[in-house]
Amino acid sequence: MRESDALLADMLNDVCTLLKVIDRKLEEILGVLYTLEDVVKEKEQQEVEKEEREEGGERSKKWIKFATMKIIPDPLFYVHSHSFPHFPDKKPVRCDINIRNGAIGEDISIRICDAQGREIVEESLLHDGSDSFLLTNDAAYIQAKTNLMATSACVELALFVKGSGEE
Repeated sequence: MRESDALLADMLNDVCTLLKVIDRKLEEILGVLYTLEDVVKEKEQQEVEKEEREEGGERSKKWIKFATMKIIPDPLFYVHSHSFPHFPDKKPVRCDINIRNGAIGEDISIRICDAQGREIVEESLLHDGSDSFLLTNDAAYIQAKTNLMATSACVELALFVKGSGEE
């Protein structure tokens, strides 16, 4: 019995040593897998950041600012007409409108007309508001009015032309 006990103890010892070696190897493999996972996550994050930069670059290339205007609105009537600059031929034009120095409760009405006086756009914006819309090439002038008698508010317009995206 004693000889078989010694043999069994040696075998168990060998099995424990083998299990320890397997455990160390599994820890090494697990470490490599975690490192690979971190590398994959980092590459995915870099790809996302690259795509965002490219999209941001495309956005900046799609619209090119070609004119800005500042208008002080009339309190009662659309009496002042402010002519648009000549639009680039056959290209979409985006108009970004911002109200600056508007008082609380004040709204400013914007009216954009063609050369014949036909209304193309009419918008009403609240104080310190903004809007953006596409204009057609027949947009000729803009008018603005406010609901307050005395105001320091002004309307700022930025006109952007659609670029080719190849710059």
